Amino acid sequence: MVTADRTLAHAVQELRNRDLKLRILQWVSQRGPFIDDDRQAEENDYFECLGLDVTDSGLGEAARRMIASHLAGSWSFVGGAVNFLHNPLVAEHGLPEERYGSYNIPNVWTEDDFNYQAGASAVAPTSWSTLAETLRLKFPQLLIAPILAENPALQQEPYSSTIGDRATELCRHLNEYMVSRNADGSDSVLSTEMVRALFTNATGSEPLFTGESDSNQRQFRRELTFSDPDDKKKTIFAHWHGKIRHRVFRMHFEWPAPRTAKRLKILYLGPKITKD
Repeated sequence: MVTADRTLAHAVQELRNRDLKLRILQWVSQRGPFIDDDRQAEENDYFECLGLDVTDSGLGEAARRMIASHLAGSWSFVGGAVNFLHNPLVAEHGLPEERYGSYNIPNVWTEDDFNYQAGASAVAPTSWSTLAETLRLKFPQLLIAPILAENPALQQEPYSSTIGDRATELCRHLNEYMVSRNADGSDSVLSTEMVRALFTNATGSEPLFTGESDSNQRQFRRELTFSDPDDKKKTIFAHWHGKIRHRVFRMHFEWPAPRTAKRLKILYLGPKITKD
C-alpha cells in the first residue's frame, strides 16, 4: 500500500507516460522491490517513528529484524509531508504508554550514500568474480569490465585477499579522481593535483600508476589491447596500470580518461603481461 486505500500498482495506473507505466508494472510483477522473506515474527508487534505508526511499513520490518539481531537499514524518499531524512531513524517499540525499547535504523536517501552503505556491509570477497562485483558496487565512477574476472590468466590463479585489497585501493584512487573532475569532464584544480600525485614522481615518491615503456608498448601491443566493454567491435590500448607487487599482478585501465566518459574503464586484473 502506498496510500491508505491504494496499492503501488493502482497508483501507477494513473501515470500518463505509457512506457514508464509498463516498465514499473513489469518491475513490480516480475522482480518486485520487496523482500522475499516472510514477515519477521514479533509478539509485541507495534512500532512508531516520528510519532507515526510504522508497524506495517519498511521501518517496522527493519525494527523487527534488528530485534532478531539481523542487519537492517532503510531508504527514505525526499519530499512528503513528514521529513524522514534523518540518520538514524529511531523506531519506538510498543505503545507510548508501554515502550519495550527503541532501535536506531541506519537510513539513507541519496544514491551515493546507498552505494557506500551497501559496499561497507558487503561480505569480503572470496573469489575473483565476487571481487569484481564488490568493486562495481563500491566505485560507481568506474566501469569494471566483465572480462576482468573472466580472463583465463586470472582464472588460473587462486584468489588472494592481499591482491583483492590492493586492487580495491587502486580503484578507490581512480574513483576519487573521476569524482573530482568538473561536470563537463575537464580537470578541476583537485583532479589536476591528483594526477600529479598519482601518475608522476613530482611528489618525490614512486607514482601509484605508470605506463609501460615505449619498447613494451611496441612489443606487447596486442596483449595490452582489450575489448571495449561499451562496444565489442572496438578495442582499447591500455598500457597504463597500477602495480600489485604480491605475485606480480597488474591492473590495467583506460588512460587518459576521455573527457566525455562518466566512468573510467578498468580492463584487466591479473599476472603481469609484459614479462621478460
